[in-house]
Amino acid sequence: MTKPKPYGLGWRSHTDKPFGVRWPTSPIKITGIYFSYNVKLAYQLNMQGPLDSLKKCLQLWSSRSLTLIGKTQIIKSLMIPKFLYMFNLIVVKVEDIKQINNLLYKFVWKGPDKIARNSMIGDIGQGGINFLDIFALYDSFRVKWVQRFLNPNIVHPWKMFLSFYLRPLGGRLIFRCNYEIKYLPVALPQFYQSLLHSWSKSTTQVNTSSANIVIWNNAQILINGKSVCYLDFIAKGIVYIADLYIRKGHFKTWNVLNQLGLTQSHLLL
Repeated sequence: MTKPKPYGLGWRSHTDKPFGVRWPTSPIKITGIYFSYNVKLAYQLNMQGPLDSLKKCLQLWSSRSLTLIGKTQIIKSLMIPKFLYMFNLIVVKVEDIKQINNLLYKFVWKGPDKIARNSMIGDIGQGGINFLDIFALYDSFRVKWVQRFLNPNIVHPWKMFLSFYLRPLGGRLIFRCNYEIKYLPVALPQFYQSLLHSWSKSTTQVNTSSANIVIWNNAQILINGKSVCYLDFIAKGIVYIADLYIRKGHFKTWNVLNQLGLTQSHLLL
């Protein structure tokens, strides 16, 4: 058994050597994921293995005479599983997802596409072959993280970290907001940004009544180029556009808002 070594995760400077201990500087692997002070190196190490394995599998099966449906089944059962663990735990660059997708389509057609990719993803009854939508698959892992976070029956320490970062955004309220990552007034870790991005794509609402739109973190309501989230207003029950009205077309007066406990310091303008 090798002697365990300490590794400082999240340090601002990996040159610090506290406690007189010898701290390793090379990447380490924990439950299948590489960690390193060099973020680019860690990402390369995490992606290189599955990519190399995919290319070997493609080479092995490319010489077989398979139908389109047969190739689709090989992709779903033997090729894509190589990436599922990574998709769940790290942020994969869009260009790498595109690379994987292009390799799969090249395997199917042995060259340029002969049918529109959107058509292939459709059901067989609709003229498709149930081909894999790898972008939707990647987003689904992020959506599941959010669903677990919102589920009160699931209790786990990781929720405390996400709750901490979302606190300035109203906590769980953010998942009901019409936000855009670039306009949010706080900086979020890359992984949490990816959760919010995938969630917003999966919950786009069409023809939502303006009265039911959340005011806060709204990409259409900006101050100095950023969306706003006033926690005091949320605590007083002012969350939706409708909460600013007494009746349709008539805003609540400041006296009404003042009765809720809001003071001059809470004025929006």
